[in-house]
Amino acid sequence: MNIDLVDWASIAADGFPFPEGVPASRLAAELSAMLVSADPEIRDDYAYTGVAQWIKEGHFDEVLQALGDTAATRFSHPEVQARTFAPLVLCSVLTRGNAVPGLVPKEGLPPGAWTPGAMRPWPG
Repeated sequence: MNIDLVDWASIAADGFPFPEGVPASRLAAELSAMLVSADPEIRDDYAYTGVAQWIKEGHFDEVLQALGDTAATRFSHPEVQARTFAPLVLCSVLTRGNAVPGLVPKEGLPPGAWTPGAMRPWPG
């Protein structure tokens, strides 16, 4: 797989095999950015499906906390789709963190680190 170009349509069509040779941090960053897309194919079919599956399978264990941090900041994002997918991604992160203790260290997060975003009023 070419590290300069991820063919999300092909990955989705193949059932989301994890691309070898592409850093998890890069994939997570791309998928996180795609979750803000107004295009439902990009956002729903590629980004959310991919991030949820790869979190569950453990491919994003090394970037799990960063994914949670990003999701938490999206609760107050101006785009409705970003706010909509934030709790879904955060739920996946927390479910994986609960299944594999230590991935999301309870002591490593400041108190309320992922809750303030959820408590802010919706922009608008």
